[in-house]
Amino acid sequence: MGGKPLAMVDIASANSPKACRELMEGLAEGVRKFGVPVVGGHVHPDTQYNSLSVAIIGIVKRDCVIRSDTANPGDLVIAAYDMDGKIGPNSPYSWDTTSFKEPAVLRKSYLVTQEIAQKKLATAGKDISNPGLIGTLGMLCETSRVGASVDLEKVPGPEDVDFEQWLKVHPGTGYVFTADPEKAEECVSVFEKAGLTAAVIGKIEEGSRLDMYDKTGRVTVFDFSKEGITGIGSE
Repeated sequence: MGGKPLAMVDIASANSPKACRELMEGLAEGVRKFGVPVVGGHVHPDTQYNSLSVAIIGIVKRDCVIRSDTANPGDLVIAAYDMDGKIGPNSPYSWDTTSFKEPAVLRKSYLVTQEIAQKKLATAGKDISNPGLIGTLGMLCETSRVGASVDLEKVPGPEDVDFEQWLKVHPGTGYVFTADPEKAEECVSVFEKAGLTAAVIGKIEEGSRLDMYDKTGRVTVFDFSKEGITGIGSE
């Protein structure tokens, strides 16, 4: 993370002409909004399922890459979301922040990681994906071989979405980063200037446990000495 995307290749699979057409229309709309062209790929027009896989090539300075396996004990955990969104339409765990916005707005929200990288404000980071906030942070901790504690009362979220559901949401634009305590405030500020809502929500710790807590108590979500998410970084 932290680079400039240049081009994409894709594999699109569809189980009907209608689905294939919708996939192609969606790809074209994505290219228009994000400004990253599809330069090649492959289409399976007659499969039993609908799917889309994409690989992206880009450029970044060697010392500006934001990796997901470089968090350090003592780092602060930052969550950043585009709150201007809505649940659905295809899943209660999808937070749509892209379908109704103009290209300039969208590009500002994802190019923010370049500024953070160039200013070297983060020690590690990931975009929040299918596992939601806590699962994505778990992947980062697993590969970095560290633990973490998350204060649930500090996690930003929309008022009209159930909080437990929100923790599982895959947002259109959302990040979980770690930063040195001396740089965390500036990192949050850069996210906010790009139109995202960001906050320090926890801390990276020695050990193998990812805990979350609030005023009612503390629970361990993952203990990487006993289990894994991806298996990457395990002994």
